[in-house]
Amino acid sequence: MYSSHLKLSILKMLSDKPLSGYGLMSGLGKMSGKRPSSGSIYPILNELLKARTIKAVKRGRGSLFSLTKSGRRELTRTNKQREELLEEMTRQAKTFDHLFDCNISPFMQEASKHMLQNNLPFREAEKEMEQFREALIKLLQKNLIQKKEKEIKGIIKAATMRLEGLI
Repeated sequence: MYSSHLKLSILKMLSDKPLSGYGLMSGLGKMSGKRPSSGSIYPILNELLKARTIKAVKRGRGSLFSLTKSGRRELTRTNKQREELLEEMTRQAKTFDHLFDCNISPFMQEASKHMLQNNLPFREAEKEMEQFREALIKLLQKNLIQKKEKEIKGIIKAATMRLEGLI
């Protein structure tokens, strides 16, 4: 997780209820499939504390973190920016469709709806999606797309049929 994404995720989680550092790490692990380390969480928590975006109340050996009014405003502002970014990406996808005679904008629109609800598309298959993208990039880099067009289409068609069978 990138630091800015991690920061936003922490703010979002704390908007629901106060949490300990351990609670944040566990929740982020469930959300992303990979639990962040204390070495990545606590520097961000300290930064947010210093900016008075969050506050901490001592509980036993640790602290319970919660959003301040400033933190709620920051989360609202960031969510607005995220919505604007996704809207712009969708507009750009439509332009891309027009310029390059393709059809990626319906996917972008659907993915954006899920992202706005903090439900990242394909999170459960993130590793496999990354491997798929890497394989496509390698084919592009080696100029093999046209040479292997028939095989690639067959693989994609077979995968599509299997996915449609799940619906």
